Amino acid sequence: MGPATLPRGLQAARKGHFIERPVGDVMQLPGTFIIDRDGIVRYARYARHSADHPAASELIAALRGI
Repeated sequence: MGPATLPRGLQAARKGHFIERPVGDVMQLPGTFIIDRDGIVRYARYARHSADHPAASELIAALRGI
């Protein structure tokens, strides 16, 4: 948790999403991957914090590059 996650948490709470009891590794961060039909990872982005997700434009650019 850090300062960058606070605004996202408040947005989620306004939408009715609240924190429940943690399950699993609470320190694990998200990642986003694009895998082609042959099973080869063509794009990998590992988050720096829990609210760090790639922009749609970044994912579209990665898909166009395949």
